[in-house]
Amino acid sequence: MFEALNTKKKYYWLALLFISISLASYYANALVGDDKSLFLPGITSSGHYQIEMACTECHSESFSDDLVLQKVCVKCHGKELKSIDDSHPRSKFTDPRNADRKRS
Repeated sequence: MFEALNTKKKYYWLALLFISISLASYYANALVGDDKSLFLPGITSSGHYQIEMACTECHSESFSDDLVLQKVCVKCHGKELKSIDDSHPRSKFTDPRNADRKRS
């Protein structure tokens, strides 16, 4: 009886190992391949759709905090925001009451 139990455990662990290696291979292939859409957190905003496959444009370093994320945004939008003195918070974009103001 104990031998049958040990055999079941071996098959369980082998199946778990196979699934883990398969998933790791799938994500690794997506990471080094051209199509990185698997890693998009959702639908890209209308203003950023053109860079959704150029990840390194924004992700040159990790987004460890809000200051790092803000620095990346200002890298592209800094001159424009400074010229119109725009200091809007992120919540302006996520507030459903502003949905009608969003460019398509």
